[in-house]
Amino acid sequence: MYRDQAYGRAAVLCLYASYWTNKGALENDRVTKEEFFIRAGQYLNSAAAIHGKGAPEQIVVVGKAHLAFARGSTAEGEKLVDQALGLKDDGRDNITPMLWKAKILYGKGKYSDALTWYKRALRAFPSAPAPVRLGIGACQYKLGDFKTAKLVFSRVLKLDESNVEAMLGLALSEMSLHDIRTSQHLDSVSTAMRLLERAFLLDPHNQAVNNVIADNLLFADDFDKVDALSSIALRNNAETPRNRAKAAFNQARALHAKGQVAQAQALYLTSTQLDEHYVPPYFGLGQIA
Repeated sequence: MYRDQAYGRAAVLCLYASYWTNKGALENDRVTKEEFFIRAGQYLNSAAAIHGKGAPEQIVVVGKAHLAFARGSTAEGEKLVDQALGLKDDGRDNITPMLWKAKILYGKGKYSDALTWYKRALRAFPSAPAPVRLGIGACQYKLGDFKTAKLVFSRVLKLDESNVEAMLGLALSEMSLHDIRTSQHLDSVSTAMRLLERAFLLDPHNQAVNNVIADNLLFADDFDKVDALSSIALRNNAETPRNRAKAAFNQARALHAKGQVAQAQALYLTSTQLDEHYVPPYFGLGQIA
C-alpha cells in the first residue's frame, strides 16, 4: 500500500518499533526485555534505511530517542531529541521533539528553559490538546508565578473538565497564592480541597493527588485516612520514586504524631532511599535524632 510512499513505510515501521519499545520498558525479565529492545531497534534500522544516505526522517530519530530512554541511555536520548528538533516530519513541523525537550529541561529543574519550549510548541500548534498546556502551568508553578499557573490550569479544565492533573495543579496553585496567616489562605484551602476531592473521585489511584490530600489530612489528625492513601503507593513499583517517597514520608509523619517513633524512623529512612533528593524526610530523621 505504501510502495511509492517512503514516509508511510517508515511510519509503519516506527509504529512497530514503538510497540516493542513500550513492551520492553514494561518487561521485568532482563533477557526478554533486551529481546524486545533489539526487535524495536531492527524496525528502526529498517525505517532509517528507506531514506538511505539522505537526511533522516524526524519520526525515525524520535523513535530512536524513545528506545534510548527506555534502555536507560539518557544522554543518548537527549542527543537524539536535539537532532530531531532540526528535522522535519514528512516535510512538516512536528511539536513532539519540542515537548520532549521541554520535559527533559523540566526534569533537570530548568523551568524557565522548559517553559520556553512549551510555549514554542503551543505557538506552532495552537490547537494542541489540553494536556500540552499542563507543562506551561507546571513551569509557572515551579517558577513561583502561582497566579499565572492558576490561569493556565483553569484553561486546561475548560478544555478538558475531567483532567485530573489540571485539578491537582489548580489546587496547589490555590494553596500557594496567599500567606498562610491570612483568611484568604483558608478560603483557598477550601477551594483546593474541593478540587482534590473531585480529582480523587475521578481517579482514586492517582498517587500525586492522594499525597496532597494526605498532607492536608495530617493537619486534621486523620491518620487512618493518611495510611489508606499512602500504603498502596509503597507496594506499587510502577509508581514514580518521588510519589512513593512522599507517600512514605506522610506515613512516617502520621506515625511520628502518634508517638510511634521507631516505625516513623523506619519510614523516614525508606523515603530517603526511594528518592535521595527528596528533602523533607531528612527533617523527620533530624527531629527523631
